[in-house]
Amino acid sequence: MKKLLIVSIFVASILGTSKLTAADGMSETTVESKATASVELLGMGYLYSVFGSYKFIPELAANVGISYISVTSGSSSSSTLGIPLSLSFLAGGTNSHYFEVLGGGTIFATSTTVGSGLAGSLSGWVTTIGAGYRYWPKEGGLHFRATMYGFIKGGFFPWFGLSFGYAFS
Repeated sequence: MKKLLIVSIFVASILGTSKLTAADGMSETTVESKATASVELLGMGYLYSVFGSYKFIPELAANVGISYISVTSGSSSSSTLGIPLSLSFLAGGTNSHYFEVLGGGTIFATSTTVGSGLAGSLSGWVTTIGAGYRYWPKEGGLHFRATMYGFIKGGFFPWFGLSFGYAFS
């Protein structure tokens, strides 16, 4: 909880000192892309996720996704549903290239059934922080993100994610 509070204060202090300015090189008639739809390999969905991002202001985006993994072996099965949620601070933005810092987490629910009929379930939250490179084209087009993540749940676990998708104007 203390780590989440520190990350929240850090993000809030950055947002409090950022200026709202028009995007570089864009005319008044150009509509800046504010939304993306992407697939992330590894990342906050653990193995993969399908997610969307929306820019509220040029420096702040909300991200939400979904991931589902199901494994069956013989008469046993296990499935996990994950919902990654995060807020991203986007610094830079020159020619659509950003340094991204994010904080959030993944809500997950897992159910397992063993061949003998024994079943169990587990749900929870894993806090996540991340930093990396994001290409978000100002006028729409192909979108890319490479992020180093840290999962915080009973310790710190480093992870990596690559996202590919499309930005919409």
